[in-house]
Amino acid sequence: MKDFFAAVCLALFLPASSPAVVLRDGQVVMGTVFEATVEADSPETARRALREAVEEVRRWDRVLTTFRPSGELARLNARAGAGWTPASRALEEALRSALSFWAETGGIFDVAATETAEPVALPSLLRIRPGEVLLRTGARLDFGGMGKGLALDAAARRVRASGIESALLDLGTSTILAVGSRDWLVAVSGEEEGSLLGCVRLRGEALSVSRSGPGSAIVDPRSGRRVEERRRAVVLARQAVAADVWSTALVILGREGLARARRAGVRAWIADSEGNAGTDSFAGFRACAGPSGRSGAPGGRKAHAERKDEPAGTRR
Repeated sequence: MKDFFAAVCLALFLPASSPAVVLRDGQVVMGTVFEATVEADSPETARRALREAVEEVRRWDRVLTTFRPSGELARLNARAGAGWTPASRALEEALRSALSFWAETGGIFDVAATETAEPVALPSLLRIRPGEVLLRTGARLDFGGMGKGLALDAAARRVRASGIESALLDLGTSTILAVGSRDWLVAVSGEEEGSLLGCVRLRGEALSVSRSGPGSAIVDPRSGRRVEERRRAVVLARQAVAADVWSTALVILGREGLARARRAGVRAWIADSEGNAGTDSFAGFRACAGPSGRSGAPGGRKAHAERKDEPAGTRR
């Protein structure tokens, strides 16, 4: 699971030729607030895109929740060891993605757990064939470290299909995805309440931030123990799910994970007891000021992230 705390300030800088309508809507989903901001040439197009985005996140909630027995992942967990279980395309996509990231991170990111204290690996617990899944006896899957990323990437596809060329999709401010070619300014909080590490500018990519420390919910799958070292990772990637996964993996790996992150094509920064370091591609944080030079940028807003210490498959 993933433990996250950050604050963001978001601002869209619109040129004179910008679309006529900018609409924002927020809904409670996945145990947090999903907020979408879209640019459109008409209110009707904007409202349709917002509806599509919310419905897509709710659909992934129904697939990945483990808090409600009706959730598809909850049903799969309940049937562990009971033979092949029917699986929707979405659940199959999520499971194949989890296997892919398990391999990409060298087994550091793992959605699997068992009833025993022994470390386990997802590939040894799971088999997939078209439309069906087999989960080993005693196994349990938890998508808390990547469920929001999966939902945001899917919502972005629905938004684009609605004719929207620019949008910002924000799920609990733990993972944020910018759609299109507009610039969005995102300010990431520091350790102290009200402090900022600085701002990054998002354009057609996602940002995710994770932290670990005493009481952290993030578990190192190599040992089965919680990560107690104080670390904070900021990751930028083309896909929200990749940013989500790698921000978790980096607080487990620490600095040694930066080389792996670079090979995976993500930009990353990490702070720990020794200071901070980042991949060569991470340009660092910039001043949080808009065109007028005022801190926070005109038109910006601030939000506070939840502690992401429960699975993304949600509670209600």
